[in-house]
Amino acid sequence: MFAWTFFVRRWKGVVSLAAGVAAVSALAGGALLATGSLGPMVQHFAWTASQYSTANRFPYGGIIGGYPALFSDVHGLNLGIHAILVFFIALPAVVPICALLGFSAARQLWKTPLLFILACAIAAILACAPRMDVEHLRYSSPLSYVVASCALASLLPRIRGKRDAATFRPGNLSLRPSHNRPAKFIEQSLLAYRRTDQDHRL
Repeated sequence: MFAWTFFVRRWKGVVSLAAGVAAVSALAGGALLATGSLGPMVQHFAWTASQYSTANRFPYGGIIGGYPALFSDVHGLNLGIHAILVFFIALPAVVPICALLGFSAARQLWKTPLLFILACAIAAILACAPRMDVEHLRYSSPLSYVVASCALASLLPRIRGKRDAATFRPGNLSLRPSHNRPAKFIEQSLLAYRRTDQDHRL
């Protein structure tokens, strides 16, 4: 939140957020200190960080038993059905990567509020560490779907435009601009956000 308020240069928001964090932290820390719970809490966190993390480490996108176990003794048509099911099982691990790559490719989105959503999405994924299996990623990946969808909507018109340019024929002049609708929608949303932001600053 601090990074976002600095990014949009809302200095009043920075002061308000800092004051709120300081006040809540002081009240909570004071209550723990008064009851003698602050020391044991810190010791418990330190013990958990040193013991629990190592014992519960899990690779990114993994599942218990591994993916090959899902295809054991599967043949014929069932193999394709299992492949579709495994795709949706692994989706919480695939979408965050696609969101990061798509946002990196869609440079027109770099200076938009979507950057803040991407930062929150990355933080949510990293919060799963050290247990970054699919089960935990499922609860941390919803924001990645938002970023991936916006990046896809921004990149599709560019890809289709290149395809139309490659397949253009002088006699074919009936090109429809319908594939530009996602880009226009994003552009209109960004313009509306900028107007709202300017109104708040005034």
